[in-house]
Amino acid sequence: MRLKGLGLVVLLVSGPMLLAACGATTVATPTTSPNATSATLAPVPLNGVTIDVEAASSTRPLLTSSVADLSHKYPKIRIVLSYEPPTNMNLISLEHPTNLRVFSVNPGRTLLDQLGGTERFAFASSTLYLSANLPSAPTVTLNDAVLIGILEGSITNWDNPLIASANPHLTLPNLGITVNPLPASGQRVAILERELAVPATSYGATFAPHCTTTPGCLHFSLTKPAIAPFAVDATSGQASLPSSAQYPLTTNELAVITTDPAHPREEAAAVRITQSLVQSGNLPTATRTSEEASLNKLLNELTIEHYANDPAHT
Repeated sequence: MRLKGLGLVVLLVSGPMLLAACGATTVATPTTSPNATSATLAPVPLNGVTIDVEAASSTRPLLTSSVADLSHKYPKIRIVLSYEPPTNMNLISLEHPTNLRVFSVNPGRTLLDQLGGTERFAFASSTLYLSANLPSAPTVTLNDAVLIGILEGSITNWDNPLIASANPHLTLPNLGITVNPLPASGQRVAILERELAVPATSYGATFAPHCTTTPGCLHFSLTKPAIAPFAVDATSGQASLPSSAQYPLTTNELAVITTDPAHPREEAAAVRITQSLVQSGNLPTATRTSEEASLNKLLNELTIEHYANDPAHT
């Protein structure tokens, strides 16, 4: 159906959690025929709708708030949530029937363009910058295997053979590797788990309280480093990777709505949740405005579709 050109995938599922409430609400009835313009139609009534949502565990805070907003407006809507750790997400889970998927996407690694019959909207993004306190700030090539080894504690020196093999042009220092302290949870840890499949429980690295005063310290930051020699790459300030742009580690948070013309109320509920996500996310103003306009357009189409194909009120 309508595909937005964003990025590509990884996915999730898990033990279902039910958010439902009971009560009654008054829903306005349409004042015109199904073929009239959407501006003259009442909102699509959502009480009695059951919507299935699959979500990455890292998106839980924003999603919980968005679901609560919709449940407050429509007390009889039934929203079934299932969460999955980022490392369990994969393309196969996209085949499971659901109305809305909320997950994290690395634009350079995923396969989301293979999807059909979906609408996708960005609602947040996150970037993790890498830098290192190394003498003379050489351009050091890093890769996933090296970063995983550093985090898990199997690579403890900068002249490790795995690092040396990726940097044959350099004479690497015989210098111990430490890492700036990483908490057991939070955005940095979530990105590392999502992109490198290393949960906080697997960390074996030696942590240094202050990277700026600790030679050999590798720093993971949510803000771009600006001061040399606190940089792996003297030119860009970022770790380099041959013919790739996966560093810094950047992730888009996406809501993917499964379109089903036979069930416009379910799709409308998914749009309502996505609207709340976009409004609460950290998108730049121009991007947020564009996504909100696309969602409003889709909701207007679903309003007409509802009265044409699903006229019963609940």
